Amino acid sequence: MLLIEFQTEINNGYDNILKYRNVNEYDWYYMYIDVESLNLLVENFGIVSTIQIPTIYRCVDNPTTGKEINLNYCGANIKMNCGNDIHFYLPLLEQNY
Repeated sequence: MLLIEFQTEINNGYDNILKYRNVNEYDWYYMYIDVESLNLLVENFGIVSTIQIPTIYRCVDNPTTGKEINLNYCGANIKMNCGNDIHFYLPLLEQNY
């Protein structure tokens, strides 16, 4: 299973960087992604979304945790829905990384 991390502000350029890693590893990898590919990834494989704020205690079971991802694409608000209903262990997201 992969953890992915990306900005909520996405443009139509080459600065959309997705950060990902296997849940059983500690090394992060990076790749450029366009909004269409990101939508397919979330729709087909996404399980849960959350917004993490680095300066606040990492607790992911809050109102931002759910099946929806709200983004801003070139100034327009868009919503992506996580399409996979598999069970996910939320404390994995509360690790210090």
